[in-house]
Amino acid sequence: MRWHRLASLKGAILDELDRKILSILVKNARAPVGVISRTLNVPNSTVLYRVKQMEKSGVVRAYIPLIDPRKAGLTITAVILIDVEPGQMKSVAENITQLKSVTQLYEAVGYYGLMAVLMAKDLEELSNILNDKIAKTPGVRNMETLILTKEYKNIPIPEDFP
Repeated sequence: MRWHRLASLKGAILDELDRKILSILVKNARAPVGVISRTLNVPNSTVLYRVKQMEKSGVVRAYIPLIDPRKAGLTITAVILIDVEPGQMKSVAENITQLKSVTQLYEAVGYYGLMAVLMAKDLEELSNILNDKIAKTPGVRNMETLILTKEYKNIPIPEDFP
């Protein structure tokens, strides 16, 4: 049973108990093992073992606080759609990931090859990042910027998980 469990986690196949544990951790990453085990009516050792296996396999990557960027002084959140020259995707992506203000970077299918999410303290800082850094990155052909004005929903995984 133990070998099978490890083998299945390497492919990120989670059973119902794993999903229930994750559902609790998503809502409160600091939930004690004892609380999780009582909630799910399973032994502490089972919860601890499952969590450790999910950490080991990379399903659980980190336990981090959810910070309100505006309250932390980052009043601007922007999505940058980046048109990349053919053959330059890896190089451009490596350069963009080095920018401290970029919180997320994705390769995309469509007209724009990359989508970056970044945060800045104000419009002047955003303008400097766009004009002095991203636009001057070799391989960037064009970009479009969307400044996000209101957040309606921001969750780490779908609500119907598990």
